[in-house]
Amino acid sequence: MDELHSHLADVWLPFGAGRQEDAHEFFFQFVSAMPMCLPAFGGEVFNIVECNTCNTQARSSEVFLDIDIPVTPDVVTVEDGLRRAFGVTALTGDNSYECAYCNRRCPAVRTSAIAEWPHVLVLRVLRFAVGEKRTIKKNGQPIQYTSELNMSEFATVDHADIVYELRGVVLHLGSSLTSSHYIAYVLAPSGRWFSMDDKLNRQHVQRNAAPNAAPNGSPQRSPQRIPESNPHYSPQYGGPKTALKAPHNLTL
Repeated sequence: MDELHSHLADVWLPFGAGRQEDAHEFFFQFVSAMPMCLPAFGGEVFNIVECNTCNTQARSSEVFLDIDIPVTPDVVTVEDGLRRAFGVTALTGDNSYECAYCNRRCPAVRTSAIAEWPHVLVLRVLRFAVGEKRTIKKNGQPIQYTSELNMSEFATVDHADIVYELRGVVLHLGSSLTSSHYIAYVLAPSGRWFSMDDKLNRQHVQRNAAPNAAPNGSPQRSPQRIPESNPHYSPQYGGPKTALKAPHNLTL
């Protein structure tokens, strides 16, 4: 606990009193400022870029604390968004690869996969984007997710099962970044879901169910069964159950 307290000043440094702040930005700052948290949330992505002109491969790796899920018409489920983030990507046009051997920009193919799995997997649904007249708009397209997420197809090597269990969901209420509210839904060890709001009271949610919300951001009183299709949720999962020794969790 003393080590945690010693880093609190680093957590609060970027945030101003009385300002609206994004929940995910706070999470990222909190984990980044707490070295003891990195082993739980940190994973590693392995990338291979192959130039289509000279066939030379460049290999690299990078550490991640979360994975972004894009909100586009072809992304219906969390798995669809993960396939956009990983797998094979063509690098062409303005996104061409700067090949060191050809000494120019060339079309290329990038392959990405997860090499090291975090104990807690955090997925961020990219709801906000710059629209017309440089205004920031929220995309309310539903993204479906389930109580378990199989990540085996996104690994660098074959695994029988890399399954994360849903442990938490962060709900953004409102249509803008400047006037909004966050609610968190948390799965307790007992298997019950609880809603965490500013009032500090815990509203019990039906076992194995995550609450739904109306399109305008008003929570419905009767929770619906998982899987959910909701325009406001960001799910979080806990880690692989069989591929790794320790249980893993997913958080959206």
